[in-house]
Parts: sequence; structure tokens; C-alpha cells
Amino acid sequence: MMTGILHGRWEKNLFRILVMLATLQMFYTIYWLGLEVLGRLGLWPDMLVNFDLAAFLRSESEFNLIAILVFTFLYSVGYFLILWRKAAAVWFLALAFIVGRLDWIGLTFNLVFDNFVGGAYELVLQAIIVLLGWDLRGRGVLR
Repeated sequence: MMTGILHGRWEKNLFRILVMLATLQMFYTIYWLGLEVLGRLGLWPDMLVNFDLAAFLRSESEFNLIAILVFTFLYSVGYFLILWRKAAAVWFLALAFIVGRLDWIGLTFNLVFDNFVGGAYELVLQAIIVLLGWDLRGRGVLR
């Protein structure tokens, strides 16, 4: 069992890892939101994606569009709650995780964009973020 200053350093390092991973996911979330919004406006450069964005957006279901918007909202709130060290972050991150997986399942039926592997990386990243947040909540780092 760790005690004293080492225990405090361990928690600080775990929190730093959480912030780093959550920031990585936040950038990825902003990237996809930019694809959605700017792609629909015809302002996203085609050279920044390796698939036909216009065809993807035309083939995307309303469910997936709503899911990505809800995910972005939930994850953004959770992200800023992490930065403010609030325990409620865990619940927003967990809900965002669920909505993100539903979006991913919906995308598996999309014939234009079938990126199962990319979704698997995001699944692992988000799961680590939620579990690490839950652990830090239990340790009292997120209050």
C-alpha cells in the first residue's frame, strides 16, 4: 500500500495521464465535428480525408448525425469537468461512451465509410478514459 508523498505523486500522474488522453480524444472529436459541419457546408478540403466525404455525408443516417452531435456535447462537458476535477465528469464520459458506441454500430452499416479499425482504437481510448476517471473519482482526485 502506498502512503504519503508517493501516493500523492501517483494520483497526480494518473490525473495527468487522464488529461492527456482526454485531450487527445477531444482533438479527435473536434476533427469529426469539423468534418460534419464543414463537410456539409462544402468547406472541408478533400485532401484531408482518405474517403469520399460528400458521399459519406449523403449516406450518413439521421441517427448517426444526431449521435455524433450528442456525443460531442456529452464528451465536451465531461472533458471540461475533468479539467475542473469534478466527479460528475465520469457520468458524462460514460454516457458519451455509450452514445459513441451506438454511432459506431450505426456506421458499420454505412457502405461508403466502413472504418471498423478506427472505431476500435477510439473504443479503447474512451474506455481507458472512463475507467481512469472512475478510478480517480474513487481516489478523491475528482470531487
